[in-house]
Amino acid sequence: MRKIALVSHENLLDLSKNDQILQRCFQDRKIKTEILAWNDMLVNWEQFDSVVIRSTWDYYLNINEYKKWLSQFKKMSCQLVNSPSLVLANLHKNYLVDLKRCGMSVVPSYLINDNNMNDIGLVLDAIDKDKVVIKPVMGASAYQVNVLNKNSLLSNKNVRENIVSHGDVIVQPFLKEINTLGEWSFVFFSGEYSHAVIKKPSSDDFRVQGRFGGRYEFIAPSDDFIKQAKVFVDILEIVPSYARVDMIEVEGQLWLMEMELNEPCLFFNEDKLDAAYRFVDVILQGQKNNNAAII
Repeated sequence: MRKIALVSHENLLDLSKNDQILQRCFQDRKIKTEILAWNDMLVNWEQFDSVVIRSTWDYYLNINEYKKWLSQFKKMSCQLVNSPSLVLANLHKNYLVDLKRCGMSVVPSYLINDNNMNDIGLVLDAIDKDKVVIKPVMGASAYQVNVLNKNSLLSNKNVRENIVSHGDVIVQPFLKEINTLGEWSFVFFSGEYSHAVIKKPSSDDFRVQGRFGGRYEFIAPSDDFIKQAKVFVDILEIVPSYARVDMIEVEGQLWLMEMELNEPCLFFNEDKLDAAYRFVDVILQGQKNNNAAII
């Protein structure tokens, strides 16, 4: 019998509600699953046909160990989903800066660290909004993400120095559309569009995660919006088994907020199990292809 590891973290070994749905779909396909913490040193990962990253939501607290954990799969016979190369490249949000520099439709993003802290004035001048979003280059679930008044950053040295006190950050304009229109999440499996949701924050917050009062709803996007999101999947050198493209609508066009290839919620739903089954089939097909390559 084929075996799948669903990888979480040590404080979530009963899986999120979304991934409990995924686990049941594997079971319906007669596939055995085990839920394991990514940093469990006693696990022999090569006993599994596939190792599927799901809720490794504490990775940024032990980023060097997480990178080592990912890298080991480059030399293993089992399939890591997603590919270790894809995930490693996706961990650092500087990819947003690079994509914007290439002329792609991305929320303006600027990398700030100790080395270029003196450039913060130039960055803020380039942002034509009163507020800016400050987020760590590595993080999850809105960890240490803040919205600050641009004038307070310009006038207060202590505030400026504090934003890099925990490491490098990405600075972006705060877009009011997050509160009025919400944030799109487009989910793709094996490079093909699957489904989408719109996430909205509570009335007194800017974060769309549920623990901050955010909510989401399934919605059918236009073909044009799907096309705009798919551009960011198509440019990848390796087709991802899963990808979540988070975007925001600004004046009728979508701007990339983040490209999630590591451990995103994929928004499976009890009433719409077809998406979870599609993901299961993608993983099983990947196993088949991997075995054929080995033979």
